[in-house]
Amino acid sequence: MNRSSIILTIFVVAIIFIVGGTFYFSHENKVPAAPAPSVSSASGPTTLITIPELGIEFKASSEIKDLTYSVKSLGDFGNAAYFSTESLSALEPNCSSTYNSIGAIAVLNQKQWEDAQGGLDQTGTTTPAFDPKNPNTPVHLGDDYIIYDEAGGLCASNAATVELQRAQAEALVQSLGSLQTSSLLKDSK
Repeated sequence: MNRSSIILTIFVVAIIFIVGGTFYFSHENKVPAAPAPSVSSASGPTTLITIPELGIEFKASSEIKDLTYSVKSLGDFGNAAYFSTESLSALEPNCSSTYNSIGAIAVLNQKQWEDAQGGLDQTGTTTPAFDPKNPNTPVHLGDDYIIYDEAGGLCASNAATVELQRAQAEALVQSLGSLQTSSLLKDSK
């Protein structure tokens, strides 16, 4: 990973945490993910999660079929979706998507991507698809750059909630392997 990629990743993660802190007590834009009908796959039933605000979609595994998200602006650096689940939030309100309980993704366009790197001509290291084995490498999908940020820390202290949070965070990473952009979604932004 070159220096530009490391700086970009640190910069975007810092922005996500700053924005997350700003919205700590705000539940605005909290929208449950609108699940499509479940479809069967080799790994079990999945739910299509569509996030029109970011122009992306992916298939959520059955472990996170009740996925929720909150979309927040990162100012000049695009938008981010913070994830949780209804089941996790029911156990502990501090585990809602407002707090990045199981992970977050930011979507940047070409200019935002370049600006996030300090205007460097280099584009940094990216991959053409989300790799669950290496989730911290930015993804270059179509015209966008997608950056994953792991859960913002433990959202509860009891063991059962912590175990559920960790299992669902892992299920999110695995589910993001099906991440794709949609030109139809971009038209609705």
